[in-house]
Amino acid sequence: MSQGSEIVVVGAGIAGVAAALRLAELGHEVLVIDRRGIGEEASGVNGGMVGGTTRSGLDGELAMGSLDLMIELQSERGHDLGLRVCGGLQVVPDASSMDAIRDRVSARQTGGDPVQLLSAHEARSLEPQLAADIAGCVYGPRQGCAEPSVATLGFAAEATRHGVRFNTGVSVAGMAAQLGGFTLRVDTHGPDAADLDAGDLPAGYLDTHRSNAGGLDTQFAGPGDLISCETLVLAGGAWLAPLGQMLGAALPVVPVLGQMWATGPLPPSVHHVITSTESALHWAGSDTPSPVPDLTHDAGRRVTRHLYGRQTRTGEVVFGGDRIAQGWDKERHPEGIAVNRGQAAEVLPFLAGCATDRTWSGLMPFTLDGKPLIGRVPGPEGLYTVGGLASSGFTRGPMAGRMLAELIHDGSGSGPLKEADPARFT
Repeated sequence: MSQGSEIVVVGAGIAGVAAALRLAELGHEVLVIDRRGIGEEASGVNGGMVGGTTRSGLDGELAMGSLDLMIELQSERGHDLGLRVCGGLQVVPDASSMDAIRDRVSARQTGGDPVQLLSAHEARSLEPQLAADIAGCVYGPRQGCAEPSVATLGFAAEATRHGVRFNTGVSVAGMAAQLGGFTLRVDTHGPDAADLDAGDLPAGYLDTHRSNAGGLDTQFAGPGDLISCETLVLAGGAWLAPLGQMLGAALPVVPVLGQMWATGPLPPSVHHVITSTESALHWAGSDTPSPVPDLTHDAGRRVTRHLYGRQTRTGEVVFGGDRIAQGWDKERHPEGIAVNRGQAAEVLPFLAGCATDRTWSGLMPFTLDGKPLIGRVPGPEGLYTVGGLASSGFTRGPMAGRMLAELIHDGSGSGPLKEADPARFT
């Protein structure tokens, strides 16, 4: 059986869904396919951090533009994303790094960032559970959080309002370029038969989030179906490289494991997004070669600790941090969870007395130069990609998808997109 669409997006993460939404708003016919479900890979199992501090450069434009899109979707279009612009506190754990942090904050303020360097006393007045012995915090007022699965499904629900179709539980078995477009051969296995584990989520977690986001209806392709399109968008996250290889396209994205843990529901205890300067300073000063940038482990050995976390609206305190290159293997590392728990308890001592309720992992798509891939892919006419957004795909994905959609629609694109041009790898 064959079906078709003007544009097909492969990948129902937040970047692919946002691209589909904008394309539909601009009048295009769009079909999104995914081998699992909507937002069931990295877009649905991340820390939920959003926003940033500046609009300068591509990263700033993507992060702050994505925040604007989320605010609009929640406040003006009626989709509950669990969005809170609560501010972020980056903890400076000891006085030895204060001079370096002070210089970094000063440089950012000169560039227009509304960040502030707070003393420990000032930081604890905002976040009383912070440890008494921290040196201080960098405060970012335009940072916040949203519920990852809810938010991704919210973008998808809005996309369906504009006519976007979703086929989930559909694996791409092959792709071919042809005169006037592309043909994809797909096989269906249904979302419950996927061989990928999103983690030990509570019973009914994804079903509840789908309900909260508007009760999306999805379609299923049959085994061996053919899908044709004029324009093809590859938005496959950590699987972007093998998708590109099907069409002879170089999209060098490396999967990097991230893992997280959560407490059970607690009374309101953490009011900001919490991070630490430890890993940022290590990566800024490291001259150790690595197969991909900014990892916590090199050749199996830990080189730094990385920390980010928040409290969800259901009361769970969630934290994560490890970045491990181990291919597409999602196996979790209990010792890494223990290290991350220890670091979190150094920052928020009350966590030492809280049991871990669940853990999970996901794969993040890192490019070899650390910059995203957004634009036309050299090769067959009509081939585009959005991806390589590393550890901040949820933070930057909505605007990345929107920018790509506008590039596809009329060739327009933000100036900063030049550094994300996929042609740099050819």
